[in-house]
Amino acid sequence: MNSAKYWRKRSLYAKQKQLDAEGEYEIAMRSRLKDLENEILKEADYFITRYAETNEISKKNAAEILSKIDTSKFDMTLKEFRAKAIAGGFEKELDSAYFKTRINRLQKLHAQLADLASKYAEIEEQRMALALAEQYKGTYELQEYHKYLVVGGLDVDFAHFDEQQLKDIVYQPWQGSDFSKRIWNNYTKVMPDVLTDVIARSVLMGYSHQRVEKMLRDRFRGIEDKNLHRLAVTEMGHAAEQATLEFYKDSNIDQYQYLATLESHTCEVCAHLDERIFYVKDEKEGINYPLIHPYCRCTTTPYMKDLPDVKSRWYRDPITSKGKWTRNMNYSEWAKAYDVKPLNKRKFIEAKLNVKAISERDIERGRLKGRKHLMLSGAYHNGTNVVNLDYIKSEEYKNKFSKISDNPKLNAQIYKYAKAMLINRNGTDHEDSYIFDTKGNLVNRTLSKKNELLQVSLSNDALKHIHNDFEPGELVGIHNHPTNIGPSGSDYATASRRGYKFGIIIAHDGEVYKYVAKKPIYRGLIDKTIASLRESRYNYSEDQIVNKTIEKLKGWGLECEKMK
Repeated sequence: MNSAKYWRKRSLYAKQKQLDAEGEYEIAMRSRLKDLENEILKEADYFITRYAETNEISKKNAAEILSKIDTSKFDMTLKEFRAKAIAGGFEKELDSAYFKTRINRLQKLHAQLADLASKYAEIEEQRMALALAEQYKGTYELQEYHKYLVVGGLDVDFAHFDEQQLKDIVYQPWQGSDFSKRIWNNYTKVMPDVLTDVIARSVLMGYSHQRVEKMLRDRFRGIEDKNLHRLAVTEMGHAAEQATLEFYKDSNIDQYQYLATLESHTCEVCAHLDERIFYVKDEKEGINYPLIHPYCRCTTTPYMKDLPDVKSRWYRDPITSKGKWTRNMNYSEWAKAYDVKPLNKRKFIEAKLNVKAISERDIERGRLKGRKHLMLSGAYHNGTNVVNLDYIKSEEYKNKFSKISDNPKLNAQIYKYAKAMLINRNGTDHEDSYIFDTKGNLVNRTLSKKNELLQVSLSNDALKHIHNDFEPGELVGIHNHPTNIGPSGSDYATASRRGYKFGIIIAHDGEVYKYVAKKPIYRGLIDKTIASLRESRYNYSEDQIVNKTIEKLKGWGLECEKMK
């Protein structure tokens, strides 16, 4: 067989393998999405049952206003609805307590949907990371096998990637971010925005349960088919093409030929690149190397002018180092001969999550199930959990609470219970939680149980009371940090989900942090940012970690202030 035809055939085969793997991943992903869809519908049904009736603005007027709003983003719909309703003379209706209550409940529902979806985003991130690592590793090894079929055992020293290397590869940002951020954005921003928008319009129009459910399912399918399908196809394709590029570099292949044809279909966007030859050193993804665009199914093939036609096989004996003719090994035989091992999923997950260092999420909410003692002895602490009791009784410490809010009673309450927490938990890794209304009245007091370390869990009754009996901005939550660190991803996410006006962290070293989450926020994104800063900026103070985290996540509505 002509060598050019051989490489083309093998390259198209490798591309088809990648598309098959992507298809298998999508089937599993859609199954997981079905569970999420049902949970979201359950939340929506509960909301509509309680808040569907509204007589403030007639359905006819609401329909007229909504027909002029061309957006599927919940916050934009609300903003435009208010502006157009005022222009239409409905300002009085908009300012009524009845209407405002429903808007506040919709905003809280948006946060609940975002939090619900974030749990699935966390699972999907791990599964996609594994899929991308296997795709990268498998593509590279398949390309090496195809090369072996041409040149035999001449080039046996190819790359063997360990789990940490693969983790670094698949999390490498491209086109402005990595796959992880794209997953979190789709699950916890796009999905809640679009679905809450459907519910908001449905409530204003007074649609039936059946109609709303159908609308939600249709919109969910739209997100699934457009956003998440595109994400899977594009990320898997990127991993495969980057593995091929690495193979070219490792094999000293100087040129590649662009292939825009697969299964007799030529990509129209990439048609002008089809069969053009480029130097590997001049490769630019999105310009002359795939992926050129989302959903891109193009690939490349090695271009080597001097290779003879592929007729038979030559092999160098690894013991005698002498060459001889031999039959072709199949892929399994070749993999065994060259010690090609499957990806160790456990090691990869540990590398990805940096378990040995224990992440901020683990530190703050004890999510290493069954590993309480490890947490007690190994969790990151910024100093000791022992409290200087003389200092917390001093005027200097008391003054830190005087400017927390404009309400002296609330400030006094926070100071009172801050001292109580520190005295109660001095020298331990236990946490306590107190929640007040903005008038300074105690709403909830929860002490961590004996076997709870670095976490405190509210009862179901307490959570129902918080979510059902208070509007966003009416509560303030405080808890202690034996670790002496600033707010974690879980802290920001909890503040957003419960609608806190602000949260307070009482550190055992005497520091006091006031933090705010103005938008639904996803703990994984914050925790990874904090963990990365701790690792790369080991000489940073806790203040610098807190401020740098907020700077890196600009636009997510995070604020934090160390009280002085």
